[in-house]
Amino acid sequence: MNTLLNLLDFIVLVLIVIHLLRRVSAGLANVPGAPILIICVALVAAFFATVSLTVYMGLVEAADSLMRVVLFAFVAVMAVLVGVSWTSKPVA
Repeated sequence: MNTLLNLLDFIVLVLIVIHLLRRVSAGLANVPGAPILIICVALVAAFFATVSLTVYMGLVEAADSLMRVVLFAFVAVMAVLVGVSWTSKPVA
């Protein structure tokens, strides 16, 4: 169960980072200096994802079975929200 939760959280965090980078690069398509800003956003997002994954792995290791179910539900909701935002069309 721990490995499944850790893997699911890792996948969700990678999808969040990719989605964030796609949105930022699409919004800054014709702006001078955009690559520098995109690199900064990528570094911050990767740092956030690494810290989040580390904390989550610690929570999963210390949690009992009921708390693991709650953590799984939280990550599943995050996955659904990322999936919905990934497929939604931007507002004109």
